[in-house]
Order: sequence, then structure tokens, then C-alpha cells
Amino acid sequence: MNDFARSPGVCDEARAYIQALYGDMPPAPQGVVTTLVHTLTSPTHLLEIWQVDLMEPLEMTWHLTLHQPLTSGDRGVAVLLSPDGCWPHVVNAAAMAAVTAQEVCLAHFDRLLFAHDRPDAQSGGAVHAHWPKRPFSALSAWAWGLLANAQALRQIQSDKAFKLGIMGHSRGGKAALLAGALAPDVALTVAHNTGCAGAASFQFNDGHSETLTALQAQFPHWLSPACKQAPVRAQIEALDNRALLECLTGRHLCVMQADDDLWANPQGTRHAVARLQSHWDALGLGAKLHHFTRDGGHAVTALDWSRAAQTLAQI
Repeated sequence: MNDFARSPGVCDEARAYIQALYGDMPPAPQGVVTTLVHTLTSPTHLLEIWQVDLMEPLEMTWHLTLHQPLTSGDRGVAVLLSPDGCWPHVVNAAAMAAVTAQEVCLAHFDRLLFAHDRPDAQSGGAVHAHWPKRPFSALSAWAWGLLANAQALRQIQSDKAFKLGIMGHSRGGKAALLAGALAPDVALTVAHNTGCAGAASFQFNDGHSETLTALQAQFPHWLSPACKQAPVRAQIEALDNRALLECLTGRHLCVMQADDDLWANPQGTRHAVARLQSHWDALGLGAKLHHFTRDGGHAVTALDWSRAAQTLAQI
């Protein structure tokens, strides 16, 4: 089992679920070095592009983009980190404006450097190339990339009080849930329209939503290679995602779901949120679970970004 899943906040049931669905994760990133390579000040925010050099457990370099509201100054900062920098329809000017309007920073990176995103790319990208025989999934590699970038942001903001949230959309949101579950210093995890292998329970499906079998057939590289086996998929569905979500107990979780995004299983998502809400209410932690719904389909809207940033700002 990978280093992260050995953390005290991950129970045996969650470890079994993570291993079966997402596979292994690389050892914890070490020796992160950040270098500012570009700045640009606009009337509304400061753009910074940072080079991130990772030394261990593999050597790799990438760029991390950071948009900071001009009002942040030298006080404490809240940063919302997205792995979806490869998608301009997700991370764009509207996203930047919505987040910085809440006096929250938006950071993003290209997750495709860590693992490629093609059905025939089970071994594409830096993580697979370094460990060609390890049973990683793209989701576990992307989650690991989130955690490496979280380390970089802590170094960049080391002189300020720092509050970190991570937000992912669809497949990026599945990775964000995994990263959030394994990283106790992430204050807020935001899962946007994540569906199967994300925030949706496997126990509810109205026939219009993606199943684990369909996901494995269409996007096998997202999942552990073990998911090719029907008994493993049955085990995952029986375990369900409850234990994974419970790893976030004591921190903040924000689940966003479009009610008309049927493929992403809004019914299963409502069930998982209600089940978690009942437990967290009993622990006196119910206010840490945030559930936003809307109509309007699968895509991320400016309203979604604004709600996520506002949630992070208020915790």
C-alpha cells in the first residue's frame, strides 16, 4: 500500500477501496523547489507563474500558475488549487474573476504532465514512465500531482498564514477527492460533478448514470488495472465510497452537482451526501459539509467557482 494511504486518517476499509479503485500512489513528494519565472499586474489581480522542480522520488519540472487578488497584500491567504489547467473551458478568465472576487487566490497546473489522458495511455506521463511496473491509475497520478503542487504552494506562501482548498471538475474532481482524503492539511476539498468513482454512491443508479463497468470500458486508464476484473469491481461497489468520504471527517468537503447532469449520477451523489451528513451531524461536524446543486449541465460555471471560493474564504 502506498505511503499516503498509511496515514492515520485512512481506515482499513478506505485503504481497501483506494487500492482496488485507484491502485497505488507514488511515495510522498520531497525536495520541492519553487522559482518565480513571470509576473504581470492587471487592474484586478497579480499573475505569477512559478517553476516547480521536484527532486524526489522522481525528478520533474512543471509550471504552476497563481492568480492573486490585489487586495490580499501581506495578510493571510486562501488558495484554491485546480488540476484542470489543461482545460481552458474549465480554468479560464471567468474562473479567475469569480475566485479572486471572493479575495481568494486561484492556482492551477496541467495534470497531463503527471499522467496522460487517453484510453490507450495506461502508461503515459511522468509517473508511469518512472515506475512502469507499478499499478498506478491516471487518477492516482493526478491526485499525487495535486499533493506535490500543494507542497509548492506552501513554500510560495511560507511567510503568510495559508489556507488551502483543492477543486476538481469531473475526472479532475475524482482526483481531488482522492487527494483530499489523503492530505489532512487540505482545509477544503471541492468535488464538481464527479459521478462514478467520485462523490456518487454506487448504490443508486437510475439507468441514465455511468456505471463502474462502463467507466472501465471507456476510460480504463483512469482506474486501477485491477478494475479489469469483474470481482474487483463488485468489491468496490459493495464497499462504496462512504469510507473514502469519511477520511475527510473534521475538515471541509464541498460537493457540487448539477441535477440535470444525469451521467454524473445526481441521485447517487445526493445519497452519499445525505449519508455523510447524518454521520457528521452526529459528531457535531455537520456545518463542515457543503452541498450545492443547480441546473445547467456538466460544465463548470462562474457561479460554481464563486461558491467554492466563498466557501474556502469563510472557513
